[in-house]
Amino acid sequence: MFKTVDRVDDSKLFHEKNDLVLSLFLAFVSFDVNKDSIKEHHDVLLYLATLPENDSYDNLPRRWSDEKLNRLLGGTSALSRARAEKKGLGNDYDILLEAYTSLVATDRPESSLPDHRFPPLERFDQMLAAVGSRAFQSLGQDGIDAMIPLLDLLDHKRGVGETSDVSYTKEGDGSIHVIAKRDLNAGCLPGITYGAKGNAQLLTRYGFTLRHNIEPDGSSNDVMELKVKDVSCTLRTGPKAYTYGCFVKILELLKDKDENADTIEDNEADDGPGDMEDFLNSCEEEDEFDMYGDMDNEENADVDEDATQSDCQATESLKLVLKDAADGFNLKESMLEKALEESPAFSSDRFCAYLVASEMRTIHFYLQAADLIRNKLKGVATESDVSGETEATDSKLLQNQALELRDVYCRIRYPDFP
Repeated sequence: MFKTVDRVDDSKLFHEKNDLVLSLFLAFVSFDVNKDSIKEHHDVLLYLATLPENDSYDNLPRRWSDEKLNRLLGGTSALSRARAEKKGLGNDYDILLEAYTSLVATDRPESSLPDHRFPPLERFDQMLAAVGSRAFQSLGQDGIDAMIPLLDLLDHKRGVGETSDVSYTKEGDGSIHVIAKRDLNAGCLPGITYGAKGNAQLLTRYGFTLRHNIEPDGSSNDVMELKVKDVSCTLRTGPKAYTYGCFVKILELLKDKDENADTIEDNEADDGPGDMEDFLNSCEEEDEFDMYGDMDNEENADVDEDATQSDCQATESLKLVLKDAADGFNLKESMLEKALEESPAFSSDRFCAYLVASEMRTIHFYLQAADLIRNKLKGVATESDVSGETEATDSKLLQNQALELRDVYCRIRYPDFP
């Protein structure tokens, strides 16, 4: 298996080689079961018997028809990812099959390879789904990925009020030591965190999403992709460190200055606030901060007037872009409401509805922020004319975050603005 995968150029493969080696091995063992393989891979076969049936992975979008993909994911950030996964699976399988066939042809005279039949695409897909959703990174020998029996049964827990129920460490003999972090009642379903993953990633890799994928600090793990003038921008809700950079980037793209599109740096906040938080806090603390340097008052006033007009126009353009994005969802309005409230709890319809609802929430936030900034620059008393469909408590959180974004934007861009 290592020989087969190793002889393929990394750039030609969609999936990581670690996952492909493990998936290919499990596919071979589970597919070509005979007297010799039962003896050689007895423990592996026992483990494979604990895995769910193949159709349990049908919530993975790469298994859906084009019609289902468009119906449930049309307009979302996950659609292109799901299509890429679907294409990448077939591509990797064909490449590995060709590499294995070539390897057997050259090595068979030395009897270094057994006479196994290459598993079909369906079996390879099943094992890749199992590895993708269950393997633990770097816990195997020499730091490779590994399947850990029992531990791989634990579900994902993340968000406000959620913590991992167990911790685990790798021992010197290769075993995994698991410790409960709290008392666990009989019959409970312990969980661990898979990391701060957004719903688009959770859906395409694991086949599920979370309704409230929000961290204790109020930041959402969901990242929405938005194209502005053919530039891909990422939007995320949360405190100012997560929203300021991407908001400024989009506004600059929307201004009538073509040169901006070539010079704006990508200020994504997927990895957390980092230096951005320090920068924003320092700007708020500097009373004498002046983005216009030593200009005299008359020149400063002229620049401010031109800048505020440009920003107001950009916020209006942003609202149009965001409303177009909201209109682009295929799962919306009554269909979205039905999927959220009436579809089976663990169905693909319900999971996709959570994803769409989260992206609608992100759109609502930036619509609100654009309104607040425009009104502030124009001296309008009303806070925002955007109405949302979010829950009451969540609406208050979004409003506070939008106000925070407005205040820090005006503070940094217009330090002398009243």
